Amino acid sequence: MTTRQQERIALLCSEFRLPTVAAEVVPRFQQAEHGAALTTLLEVLELEAGDRRQRREDRLRRAAKLPAGKTWDLLDATCFPVKLQQQLEELATAQFLDRAVNVLAFGLPGTGKTHAMAALGYRLIEQGHSVLFAPTYKLVQDLLAAKRDLELPRALRKLDHFEVLILDDLGYLKHRAEEAEVLFTLIAERYERRSLIVTSNIVFSQWEEIFQSPMATAAAIDRIVHHSAILEFDVGSYRTAEAKALQEQIAGLVRELDQSTLTRLLGVGGGLTQRGQLLSDMSATLPVDAVMDLIKAAESTGEQTISHSFLRLLTKLADHADPGATTTRTPHADENFRESIRALLADWSLEDPNPEAYTELLDRLAAGGADEASATASETASEAPRIIQMGMEVSVFGTTVTHAVDDLLQTGRLQELLEIIDAAPEGSTGPADTWRYLSSPEQVRYLLAHDEHDIEGVQRVLERLGIEAAEPLLDALATATSRAMRHRLLSTLTAMGSDVGPMAAARLPDAEWFVKRNLLILLGSLPEWPTDFSPEPYARADDARVRREAVKLMLQAEAAQVRGEGILIGVADDDASIVRMALTAATAACPPKAERQVLELLQHDDGDIRVLATRVLACFTTSRARAALLDRALTKRKWWQRRRRLAAASPQVLAALGALSKAWADSPEVQRVLDSARNSPHEEIRAMVTTA
Repeated sequence: MTTRQQERIALLCSEFRLPTVAAEVVPRFQQAEHGAALTTLLEVLELEAGDRRQRREDRLRRAAKLPAGKTWDLLDATCFPVKLQQQLEELATAQFLDRAVNVLAFGLPGTGKTHAMAALGYRLIEQGHSVLFAPTYKLVQDLLAAKRDLELPRALRKLDHFEVLILDDLGYLKHRAEEAEVLFTLIAERYERRSLIVTSNIVFSQWEEIFQSPMATAAAIDRIVHHSAILEFDVGSYRTAEAKALQEQIAGLVRELDQSTLTRLLGVGGGLTQRGQLLSDMSATLPVDAVMDLIKAAESTGEQTISHSFLRLLTKLADHADPGATTTRTPHADENFRESIRALLADWSLEDPNPEAYTELLDRLAAGGADEASATASETASEAPRIIQMGMEVSVFGTTVTHAVDDLLQTGRLQELLEIIDAAPEGSTGPADTWRYLSSPEQVRYLLAHDEHDIEGVQRVLERLGIEAAEPLLDALATATSRAMRHRLLSTLTAMGSDVGPMAAARLPDAEWFVKRNLLILLGSLPEWPTDFSPEPYARADDARVRREAVKLMLQAEAAQVRGEGILIGVADDDASIVRMALTAATAACPPKAERQVLELLQHDDGDIRVLATRVLACFTTSRARAALLDRALTKRKWWQRRRRLAAASPQVLAALGALSKAWADSPEVQRVLDSARNSPHEEIRAMVTTA
């Protein structure tokens, strides 16, 4: 065995935290004349090292929450400028982590920022570095929740465990002061210690929209840009390029088919409405020559003309087109081409494929009365969007239209219904009638129970209903299983103001624990509590999650008596998070009755609780509190010592010194301790008594 192999064995054993084995294994094997076995041992150690690296990498991947599929191998960097490719390759070496350099990726949506930064995250994990990927809005919401729970420092410490934090889509952050505050706190905490990777579609000059003030914006930019690498993704959109390639493929297929084949394909299966929809969709996306081939084929299907409803579909093409999309035609050419299609179809008239049923359907729609019940469910289901559109155009809202609306709601197509309402002709009474029907409490209950995934659509309905939506919203809050839906429900109820309070308080006594928790969160977010409501009974509930919210309410109360009672209840709780929350509030002012409990907490298993309890002792002027602080600040007296000495620096010792200098600086005994602290060689001890 070579010397290098022997050194490799020692190195691997050291990595496995086996220092004695590292020092003794090679000489012991050689002394026992088993030197040949060292080769096998090295192979086994290499296998263990590889397995450990793989397990660590798997663990880091799970913790990173990186988007699936956006790896370095799948990143097509050839479409990036050469300078950007070089920057990415340099960052992939992970050397920027040693200097806590930040990475800023700027570019329009779809230019590959997120993929590139996620791929960089995967590459860093392969090298053993810890990474966390998070959409900026989601991380900020989590930090806001932690701040509300008085747990922000703990949340920031958890984030500090990651060497790299990737904040995706900074530009989509809502412009609220509290969000800007926690985001700035996060940036400041990681400054020159840990690296941040930020993707954004807005430039620095627009960051004031996020941080709300020029001073905060300048401070944030200064901390991010200082020690940073700026990447500019000045390229075309991936998604637009993919869509364009697909359009070209379809257009090529159409070009390869002759007119007779196209005519047969358009005439097989489906009614005229389906063929009209096909032409409408194709006309919105395909190149001019391919669309013209389709129009000629449609004209040759044997039907002389196109119906008025089909004509409406095609004439709306220009309205539905995206003027910012990248197509094979210029914007002016596209507009002229669509105008030509409308002119071409203007003189066509439909040979009705089903005149009797079609006329009967229109008659029932216009009448809005006698024969509505005769419409079959299948007719309504298949024709629902068209029925509603025609109702909008002729300002009719009868039973047939309500059936069609119900069909869309029952099939989870609320957004489609709202789009039809938005596209209604000017002056039509249909939108108002439909909104009136949607905004009934019964419909709101149905939507909240079944349209959990269409949160934005439901939100529009709720805004229409106003305070009358409170009871249905509270019903939904009691059954909602999605965290996103609960958050949206609470936000909507909070926006309704204090009028919601009595309704929420009335539901508390008989509710399940999770409903009580949500209702208490709601009451805490309102401008004021109901006059007959008190959170104290719920601060003594069996479930700790209910107690936590109730104690939080008491600690946030304006009345000092309520806050004091909340502290007394909180410090006596057996849930550590409640105790920490109560002690944090007690550092400002603590009722004398809490002294005994606070003294007991000095021996708590949780180190944070011991430190907080030590700080709270500054609120008490008793000799017992002073003695307890001196016991924490000084070592135990030895038999040969005349006086006790200053204890070694620790969070609890520092807290004790701060409390002593704050409350008992005039005591001769305490003055001697403070003088000793001022002369301490440890800067943190001197700073504690100087600051206090």
